[in-house]
Amino acid sequence: MPPVSSRPAQLSLFEHVASRDHTNSFALYDIMPKWTANAPTTRRNHVSETYKYRPILRRVFIYDKIEGTLTITPARLDNNGISVDYYPGAREELVEAALRKIAIAQRRTTLFEGPAVGVRFTLSHLRRELRRESKDRYSLRQVHQALQIMHHCNICLTYDDKTISAPILPVIAIRQAQSDGECETYATFHPLVTRGILDTQWRQINHCTLLLIDDCLARWLFKRLVHKFTQASLFGDPYNISATRIIRDSGVSYTRQRDALAAIHAAFERLKQARVISKVQINRMTGQRGKIEDEIYKIFPTTEFVREQKCANALAREVREGRGPSRR
Repeated sequence: MPPVSSRPAQLSLFEHVASRDHTNSFALYDIMPKWTANAPTTRRNHVSETYKYRPILRRVFIYDKIEGTLTITPARLDNNGISVDYYPGAREELVEAALRKIAIAQRRTTLFEGPAVGVRFTLSHLRRELRRESKDRYSLRQVHQALQIMHHCNICLTYDDKTISAPILPVIAIRQAQSDGECETYATFHPLVTRGILDTQWRQINHCTLLLIDDCLARWLFKRLVHKFTQASLFGDPYNISATRIIRDSGVSYTRQRDALAAIHAAFERLKQARVISKVQINRMTGQRGKIEDEIYKIFPTTEFVREQKCANALAREVREGRGPSRR
């Protein structure tokens, strides 16, 4: 996979962030509900029938008042001689975030023919990045499996008048197999990420905070706040969102409403622990016989989150003006 000889200025702009704790995020791509529950690793050549043939998922969500439809085709991989279907889950979300962090922190963002933007790395380097930032500890085999899942699953997005269909990592190239994980590897990002980089449409996000949040729904809420609560202030208006919107747009799936509400409340607690939000005011909407129909949340930021958003706003202005952000 030879890279393009010329290196566009957008790659250098993308690699400039406020500190090593930061990376960049893409609004539509990172907020659309593509992560879901994953199949467990097989043990003793036994896999539950539930995970052998999993259906294609279809999720409808609203982004900027426009309805989008996401179709997720699971990756079918061989696991100890058994074909198993995997949806991209929490592990894959963290691995993709770590790849983006390596691209930025190590100046390894690469442009290939197509065009396609990708990253150069080794499996051991990727594993070390995950161990440094995340609470989870993954083996080389698990990291390699996560890459394969993101390469073989397909994400089809219909949004506005467009349809974009591609794997999360469309191309993966490994120069040679080595048991220590030091083989040189290339991976290209999803076309929406490539387009976002070439169009300079990204927003800075705190990578350390993202990886320390050990819940998919809480991470989704954090990304949404980063992109939607851009004028966060200690003395301004809070961010308002309903439980109905969270359930619809995040892709959480619960058969009972009370379980979904409990998951949302737990996600808020995780965001408090991560010092993203300070408090949440809940306005409960009830119907006949006191049945809960919806909950409206007023979310108040912390000083740390307000500071992060102001820094992200400043960097976004500098990128729009074509200037490389200065290190802070």
